[in-house]
Amino acid sequence: MPAWNFHPWFEKPPLLFWITATFFRIFGVSEFWARAASAFSGIATTVILHRFLARRYGLTAAWSGSVILLSTFGYLHVCRAGETDALLALTETLALIGLIHVREGRLSGWLLFWGSFAAAFMTKGAASIVLPLTLVCIALVDRWRPRQFGRMFFAGLGLFFVVVLPWHLAMWHEFGSEFTGQYFGLHVLERASSQIEGHSTHAWYYLLVLLVSAPPWVLLYPFSLIAVFRNAELRSLRVLAVFVVVILTFFTIVQTRLPHYIAPVYPAISAVTGVYLAGLMQRARAGYLTLSSRSALVAGAALIWAIAVAVTAHPRKELHSPRMSNGVVTPDTHEPAALLKQASHLATPSQGPLLLWSAPPIAPITIALFYSQRPVQQVELTPSTPPPALYEYTWNPVPLTDELGTTPRLLLAERSVLAQLPANVTFTPAASSTHWVLGMIARPTPPPAHPEAAR
Repeated sequence: MPAWNFHPWFEKPPLLFWITATFFRIFGVSEFWARAASAFSGIATTVILHRFLARRYGLTAAWSGSVILLSTFGYLHVCRAGETDALLALTETLALIGLIHVREGRLSGWLLFWGSFAAAFMTKGAASIVLPLTLVCIALVDRWRPRQFGRMFFAGLGLFFVVVLPWHLAMWHEFGSEFTGQYFGLHVLERASSQIEGHSTHAWYYLLVLLVSAPPWVLLYPFSLIAVFRNAELRSLRVLAVFVVVILTFFTIVQTRLPHYIAPVYPAISAVTGVYLAGLMQRARAGYLTLSSRSALVAGAALIWAIAVAVTAHPRKELHSPRMSNGVVTPDTHEPAALLKQASHLATPSQGPLLLWSAPPIAPITIALFYSQRPVQQVELTPSTPPPALYEYTWNPVPLTDELGTTPRLLLAERSVLAQLPANVTFTPAASSTHWVLGMIARPTPPPAHPEAAR
């Protein structure tokens, strides 16, 4: 069962967490293995697409698609972030290849489609709904007949339910309405119908995401999609093209929008654009360009790419910066992470969570939770008005005095706030860095009253 801060966490299904937990069990807990599942998923997606394009459209198309995908910053970001989106992109890419096989008459592709759809659903739940929507669109556009379904379709559908149902039924049996209320109510219905967690965006948000996350390839995207629908030789890519349109349309309609929601679109659009670009290069070679002309063309393309990357660097950094529920970019967490790693050998009390105290904007608990491997509670000196969209995973502080007693507690705090400590509180530093201090905090035990004073 997924957990956050040692409490049940109902936001996502557990496939990525099961994989990461397996890595931790075998190799130990570290940043590398925390990110490994998404990184390996990104590598696998690239290899699968390269092989798919090479077999159907040649090495030029395969290398073009791979270069485009591996130079798309939005894709690289999700591959290194240790989140669910890279694994989702892998499973959805496999499902699309299965659908391509079905479209070409190989009905065994249904097993690949439904099996990969099940893995996608167990990775990110309702976000994978774009796969059956793509299936419906393809079936309607191509006017599929019943013979394209048959036994393999239902065998694959059965495989889907065998994979997906057990965990969901077990969670519903154990937690009941608490699970369904958050898993379906909050993180599906409410996320789709309203802008939650402070993510206020406009309908054209994903146009901005593509412009800053995929320069300059985004300029070729519309032309490559049009070419797929116009050119009969590219019919096998129409599944990928329809998927691109479906996923961009679907997540534009969804009211809560985040840049990584459209991460699965990058492999599909990179493959389509790679084949289109290979066609342009083939026509250029057929025009008997000289070697010097080809070199100049490559140099010009590299210059355009470098300029586009430089121009979009700042908005891309802002786009992929961690944000709190009120939209404020969170503080840099590298220093407290390094401090916690450095102080991991310190003997600390086992009772109570690690207290985290910082100046506004309050630091999220993610880094402290990972490196301390214990519960974490954000604190502040006095109660304050929470932001309109309180998000318990990143912003859920309580007054510091409510957490203190005579037993020492472990505190990770910014130096700037320590001067505000009340006089009746003691703090003993154990380790420090430029801006952060880790130590023990407590209220001293008051001395016993003198018997004569009591009389």
